[in-house]
Amino acid sequence: PKKVTIPEEIEINNETYQLTGFINHRGARPSSGHYTCHVKTGDSWFLCNDSTITPKSSFASVQEELSTAYILMLEKVS
Repeated sequence: PKKVTIPEEIEINNETYQLTGFINHRGARPSSGHYTCHVKTGDSWFLCNDSTITPKSSFASVQEELSTAYILMLEKVS
């Protein structure tokens, strides 16, 4: 997959949105493979992988996975 750089805050039509989570997919087709999710709570990021939730050390620690995100979750902040 092509990698892109996604910032923690995104401006769309003069509105600011904060990244609160993203979903990744590994596999040949959307109907098969494995999905994982990274979510932000407060200032902390977590990897949700089946029944395991793993704390991540910072936004920088999730950027490699974020670069191949399948779906972004954004919250409007202004």
